[in-house]
Amino acid sequence: MTDTTTQNAVTVLQPESDFNRRDELLDLVRRSCPATNRVVGPPSSVHGLTPASLAKRARRESLLPAFVGSTLAGRAFLADRGDHLPVGKLAVEPGMQVKGVARTLTDAAERHARGSGRTAPELQARIELTADRAAFARLGLCGTGGTATEGSDRPPSVTRMKELA
Repeated sequence: MTDTTTQNAVTVLQPESDFNRRDELLDLVRRSCPATNRVVGPPSSVHGLTPASLAKRARRESLLPAFVGSTLAGRAFLADRGDHLPVGKLAVEPGMQVKGVARTLTDAAERHARGSGRTAPELQARIELTADRAAFARLGLCGTGGTATEGSDRPPSVTRMKELA
């Protein structure tokens, strides 16, 4: 945990799989998306997360934790697959939203993508979450398609990507 990126008083540690504050991560995710529960269908996968499932995910993917001081402010998971770098479960503490945490996380994901030879970071945003999709557009992530789930008559999420030069 020695390599860091600091931007706008937000510090993002380099991707890691041994982060030991999983209960805190889970609480952050749950606090960051309560409104999601009222507007998305099918239900968010957040409901199925547990400290054990986060630990399992951390063995498959790398965690980018973001801090303001010593407070966990946000986080995202990076999955090294193919030529794109999926950025998953991006969450920002509600009191720290619109303060550069998401930008710092996505900038760190871009640097990781470049450093690992990927052509683009990508993430998915639920179709109903228009404010999230607008925020990701401001971060330079463009819509590239939808992702359908079994039994759904429409894609519940939009894939957003930022091609790297």
